[in-house]
Amino acid sequence: MKEHGFERSSRLRGVTQAEVWTQITSWDGVNHELAPLVKMTHPARFPTVADVPADGRSHFTSWLLLFGVLPFDAHRLSLRELVAPERFDELSSNLLMKRWSHVRTVEPHEDGGIEVRDRCRFEARVPLLGVLLEKIYAAVFTRRHARLRAHFARAKQERR
Repeated sequence: MKEHGFERSSRLRGVTQAEVWTQITSWDGVNHELAPLVKMTHPARFPTVADVPADGRSHFTSWLLLFGVLPFDAHRLSLRELVAPERFDELSSNLLMKRWSHVRTVEPHEDGGIEVRDRCRFEARVPLLGVLLEKIYAAVFTRRHARLRAHFARAKQERR
């Protein structure tokens, strides 16, 4: 099967690596980035993404809810690696994808600020859907980054 993928990155200024990490690993932060298109469910025993054991096993299924209400996919989330506050490496599967690999890094940028980078690779269960899913997910991640930048821009304004 053919692998598809894309990358997105954003540079955030006036924030610390720890602040960014806290935001992007909280379920509220994840769902803020995805809103209002998608919401991810999670069990109470994992209050943040960083609380999911990074042992390569799926510890729960997250329902992906279109517009926050209509279930459209079941995402079996597993983490291969988690190094706070620098990166997580997710290898999951869902109804649409046989394999979903998502590496998110949070690193100081040489020119200042913090850079958040997402590298996503996947294998669609139905090969012909791969190209379409790549376009959809790349657009979703472009929007996620825009919402992440807007979140920290607002937070910066509120501190003034």
